[in-house]
Amino acid sequence: MHPIIEVDQKKLIENLAKVQRIIQENVKIMAIIKSNAYGHGMLEIAKALSFQVDSFGVGFFHEALLLRQHGIIQEILVLGPSYDFELAIENKVTITIESTEQAMRLFQYIEAQVKGTKKKIQIHLKVDTGFGRFGLDKEGVASFLKHYMMYSNYIVIRGVYSHISMTKKTDATWVEQQNKCFLAFKEQIQAQIDTKNILFHLANSEIAIDYAQLQYDMIRIGNALFGPVGSERHIELKSIASIKLPVVSVHERGKGQRIGYGRRYRLKKDSKIGVVEAGFYEGIGIEKSPIGQSRMHQLRFFARRVIKAFLRKEYMLYQGKKLPIIGMVNMQYTMIDITGIDMKIGDFVEYKKSPLYFKENIERRHILEEDNGISNKS
Repeated sequence: MHPIIEVDQKKLIENLAKVQRIIQENVKIMAIIKSNAYGHGMLEIAKALSFQVDSFGVGFFHEALLLRQHGIIQEILVLGPSYDFELAIENKVTITIESTEQAMRLFQYIEAQVKGTKKKIQIHLKVDTGFGRFGLDKEGVASFLKHYMMYSNYIVIRGVYSHISMTKKTDATWVEQQNKCFLAFKEQIQAQIDTKNILFHLANSEIAIDYAQLQYDMIRIGNALFGPVGSERHIELKSIASIKLPVVSVHERGKGQRIGYGRRYRLKKDSKIGVVEAGFYEGIGIEKSPIGQSRMHQLRFFARRVIKAFLRKEYMLYQGKKLPIIGMVNMQYTMIDITGIDMKIGDFVEYKKSPLYFKENIERRHILEEDNGISNKS
């Protein structure tokens, strides 16, 4: 009896099919499965999609190696900067080149270790169109192309891409500005080298859904595989994960009694309390914070949080009924009000939240379409 995250692979494939229906002909799909496939279980998600998508994108090099070790044969792009050039060649992993320093290290490696051999390294170039995190600028691209001419026998450029920083329709002006910048990079590169076999890609999930003209040669979809996204266009994506938490204790408590840490919650009536085996260590009550944002955005964030606290109670679900969370969430336990509910120790409640917030040591059970049962634990 322990917390479980059930992942419905049938819904995963249905979400992919809905995205496929709205993309233009010949547009390829890269499935982004970084961060343990947004908490859903990277290996099982990759296996489920291995013959459904054209390639995979991961955040770190060790994720790419793990996929290779488990038999994934499609192209795997490491989205973050990597310097594991030898391992990339050995394991046929595609790396992102996103800065002049990284590019120079690559050329130095080729000069010292690869030149004169039959080895080739596969890369995607990342250009900065306004996100500001990773990416070459115009001068960086020019410098890269100049050196690339000397080492083109050992480098395969499979793609050129960037990342849109704002995705809503209300941000259309900024989206178009980034797009124009991307097109300028594309023109710069096409003027220097043959790009016939190079994929240009800019769109993530929301951009691919709302801006068909920005789909280009390939789209990168991550969160759209796993559930609804913040796009303006509604294509009925479904959450594929269900977080099931066991009730490990049931108690009767009287009206007026204060419960939990700090005695911060006072019962308004005679109540029946269920104790759930999961707390903030597992991911209950963990929220994003405005770290790194401007003062204005921090104030907006906290104002929304205050309004949300007054208007909405956090709850768990049991047979479709909402059960309010009461008392402070503990490290490994949470109390819920189950007054009037016929609930026993060992019953499971459901918590609506992204698996991304939950520890990887919590079991992910993948429900397979063909056997309609629970298997493939990750």
